[in-house]
Amino acid sequence: MAQQRLARLQEESRLVFVEYTLREICGSKDQTVWRILGDKEVLYSLTAHVTAGIETSRIRPDALAIAHDSTVVLTLPHCQVFDVNIPNNEVRHVYERITGISSDLTAAERNAVLAEGEKQVKLTIRKLGIIPQAEAKAEVFFRSMLSQAGYNPARCKIVFE
Repeated sequence: MAQQRLARLQEESRLVFVEYTLREICGSKDQTVWRILGDKEVLYSLTAHVTAGIETSRIRPDALAIAHDSTVVLTLPHCQVFDVNIPNNEVRHVYERITGISSDLTAAERNAVLAEGEKQVKLTIRKLGIIPQAEAKAEVFFRSMLSQAGYNPARCKIVFE
């Protein structure tokens, strides 16, 4: 019965176990060598939507095994971040100060600032431990699934590799 449930799950493409909405502030302060030309400072606020979970196609057909001591072992692929989505409509221009004869911010400069913001989001993902959180939730989900299939939860072991 658990094998059948696993097979049905594999028909889905992804199981999402965590979703986060992160807000980052990113900016740039360009002080040219020729300070007499002026300074250029800019700040943006961006909102990123992050999802993480298991790619079900990576669950092997032999993922479920029953050991000699009746322990049920379910081997799963590690969780992964699926999406880091930063919609354009959630990027806010917060602050800009241009002094002297410096030119307005160019599209290339704006893109560089936002690329730095995306790097900050990815660093925050690591700092928050989103992958370990997703794996903890996946373990609860699969342990419950095995219990519903009639297995003793105390005898179930979930392994990520």
